[in-house]
This record gives sequence, C-alpha cells and structure tokens, in this order.
Amino acid sequence: MLFGSARRGFRHFLRDRHGLPDLRTEALLEKHRKEMGDPRNTTALQSNKGFFKSFWQLSKPYWFSVDWQNKEEIKHKALSWAFLAASLGLTFYSVREVAVGFNDWNGEIGNFIQQSYNVVAKGEQATTEAWNKFGHFMQDLGILTTKMLVAGATNYKVAQLAVLRWRKWMTASYENRLLKYKNFYHMQYGKYSIDNFDQRIQEDPAKFADAAVEIVTDSFDAALSFATFSAILYGLSNEFNLATVGGPEIIIPKFMFTLVMAYAALGTVLTHYAGKSLEKWAQKQQAYEAMYRSDLINIREKAEQVALNNSENTQKGILTKSFNDLYQNFHRIINVKTGLLVMRVVYHRLAGAVPLVVTFPDVVAGKMQIGDIFKTIGAFSEVKNAMSWYVNNAPLIKQTKASMNRLIELEDVLTQLEKEHGERTQRSASNSPRTAHQPAL
Repeated sequence: MLFGSARRGFRHFLRDRHGLPDLRTEALLEKHRKEMGDPRNTTALQSNKGFFKSFWQLSKPYWFSVDWQNKEEIKHKALSWAFLAASLGLTFYSVREVAVGFNDWNGEIGNFIQQSYNVVAKGEQATTEAWNKFGHFMQDLGILTTKMLVAGATNYKVAQLAVLRWRKWMTASYENRLLKYKNFYHMQYGKYSIDNFDQRIQEDPAKFADAAVEIVTDSFDAALSFATFSAILYGLSNEFNLATVGGPEIIIPKFMFTLVMAYAALGTVLTHYAGKSLEKWAQKQQAYEAMYRSDLINIREKAEQVALNNSENTQKGILTKSFNDLYQNFHRIINVKTGLLVMRVVYHRLAGAVPLVVTFPDVVAGKMQIGDIFKTIGAFSEVKNAMSWYVNNAPLIKQTKASMNRLIELEDVLTQLEKEHGERTQRSASNSPRTAHQPAL
C-alpha cells in the first residue's frame, strides 16, 4: 500500500609425530606474536580520536586539498567531485520528486478507494469514469516506479565511481609513503612497529571510502527527507486529548509530529548505548583476522624450515591460538549485533502501528479520510526514518570507526617515521665536514 523512496576452543598444543613434547612455550609464542606484529603487543601509536575528527583527517587530503600545479590531480579530483555531486543531486530528486510523489499518490488513491466503496455500498455500479481514473492511477504508479528505479540505479553507480576513485588515490598515497625512506622496514622492526600494515593498505581504504560516501549521501537523504516530510506531517497533524484514551485532560498540539520526534529520539539514545561496544570489538576482529592470516603466511614463507625441523605441531598451536582469538571475539560481536537487531525490529514494527492507533479517533469522528490516513502514515514513516538515521546506520558507523582507527594509526606511524627521517637528515647534514665553499654557520 505504501511506497517509500529507494534508498546496508581449545588452546592445548599437540605433540609431534615422534611423541616428543613440543618445546614451544607460551612465552615463545608471545615472543613470536610480538615479532609478527600482534596488536596486543604493538608499539604503534593508538588512535583515540573521535569519529568526526578521524573522518575529517582521512577525507580532507582527497576532497579538500589539491596541488594546483598538478593537472592530472586536478582532473582526477574534479571528476570525483562531479560524481559525488551527481549522487547528491539524484538523492535530492529521489526525495523531492519520487518520494513525495509516492506519498501524494497514496493519499489520492486512498480517497478514490473510499469514494468508490461508498458508491458500491449504496448499491450502485462503478462507472466507466471510475475505471478510467483507476487506469490513470496505475499509469502514474508505473511512471513513479520507473523514476525510482532509474534514479536509484544511476545514484548507486556514480556514488561507487566516486568511492573507487577515492580508494585508488588513498592506496597510491599509502604505497608511496610505505616505500619512502624504507618505512616498510622501520614499521616491521623499528620503534613504531605496527601490525599488518599490508592489510591496512589493501583492505581499510576500500571499507572506509565506501562507508564514508554512503554515510554522506544517507545523511543528506535523511536531512532532506526530514525537512520535506516534517512539513507535510505537521500540516496533517491534529491536536490530541489524552482524555480520549482515559488519561488526564491534556491537549497535545500537533500530536503526530510531536510523537515521531520523541519516538525517534528515544530510539537513537537506546541504539547508541546498545551498540557502544561494537566499535571496540570490530576493531579487535580486524586485528585478529589479520594475525591469523599473518601466521598462515609465516608457514608458507618458512615452509622449508618447518618441514626440516618437524615443527608442524608448533605451527598448529600457533594457528589454533590465533583462530581461537578471532572466534571468541566474533562471539562478542554476534551478541552486540543481536541486541541491535532486536531493538531495530521492535522499533520499526511499532512505528508502523503508531500512526494507525493515533489517527483512529479522527477516523471515527469523521475528521480524516482514508487518503489522509495513507498520507499521514507515509509522512510519519519518512520523518521517522530520517530521525532514525543513527538507529539504521549504527552498525555501519561502529565498524567504519574501527577501519578509521586502523588507518589513523597507520598515518600517525608514517608521519612519525617521516619526521624522524627528516631529523636524521638534518643531524647528518649538520655533522658532516664543511667543504671549502661552505660558509661557516
């Protein structure tokens, strides 16, 4: 009936085949992990920055900085801005043209159905004019649906093109900084070691860029939907007397509009506290997955040593411990996500019934027609969804923050290494003997 706009064990070590005890102790295992870059032992700079500060730090170099002497960079970023602007423009069209169109269509066909029913209830037959009007409604529905599909598909494609270009730029930037001044060596064995910088460069820019563009476009959609449909809902809302449902004699003006604001605010607060720990566990999961993959790579790279030393049981113990870490941590993520899922399901299901319950007194009093009810329900749903932006995007935000933290840590380590290289170069230059042509300092 309603159409919305188209808008994400065990830890014991085995013994070897000769029956000899495995000499790999827990201390040696921890030493190995530290050498391999275990996140629990890393000396990397830890990121404790807030979401928006981290978001700005990672976004600014690409979207708000440009080398005006580099024509290729200017062209690259200008095209990315064009893709992003096109996505926002299509979002605007989807809300103001398509979503509002569907809501008006709901109201008009609702009133038409009520009028047709009243005619039939009187024992009269539906006229040819009524059937023609119904055909026009179906034609309008087809046009709106086509607009929705074309705008939605085009919006997705241009947004993903912006994401792809951003990821390409970020990856190239990290590659250049990694290979500069032998930073890759210092990050593995130096003072500011960091776990699995290879995974951070390969995986996290893609996750962050995709989520960042989605968050920006969804935020714009939510703000525009709120501004558009709150005005519609405000005009459709009537006062409500609590005495109608057995309460005190208190009249609440624009009750439907007031209710959706309170309902969305409550859902946002509850969701924030229910999913507060997801960011921490998601970041740990990325680290544990990387650690497990690193241990597997270690076996592949040292296959000859492992075979000659008959140390399969040692490697089995390392892999078992690595996998158990990620296995247990993922259980925590499942628990948090389950709580969020239950809350979201209850939140959205109740939201569907609220406008029906609230409009019932006006219906029986003859103050509202079926079409007005349909429009009220549609506007209520759109405003609720706009106000519930955080509720709907909480898991994405928490997981994106985990990827952002890993990228910020990588950037901070690279910045520190570049700073130290500059200091070493300066000291070397100042300590080198002066030539005859060098002026005295």
